[in-house]
Amino acid sequence: MTKAELLGSLLNIRNNFLFGNLATRIIPEQKWMEISTQNAKFKRSDQTLLEVPLRDISHIMLNKTRNGRELMLSEFESSLMRSILRESHEIILKYCDETNQFPVYKAQQWFQFMRII
Repeated sequence: MTKAELLGSLLNIRNNFLFGNLATRIIPEQKWMEISTQNAKFKRSDQTLLEVPLRDISHIMLNKTRNGRELMLSEFESSLMRSILRESHEIILKYCDETNQFPVYKAQQWFQFMRII
């Protein structure tokens, strides 16, 4: 892995984090109402189609209480935070391993914290 590939991977990780946080905020309430009777369709590489009803998530996103939308957004944002930390650590670890810089990375005072996270 080159330094440019490392930086590109870290940029992708950051963009996924930002997109995830933005996506929950930019979908208007009217759109949640519209999609409540629809299904999300996911096509796998083997052409298998998975359909998931959007009724439940729409209901949660329209429920503005602490037990509804706020809780789901808080949990989702926590998941994104764990993901950005874990994926960044893993990609840096891989880069350091491939470029024989692991001792430099491991010597950082926060390395054990990141490893555990």
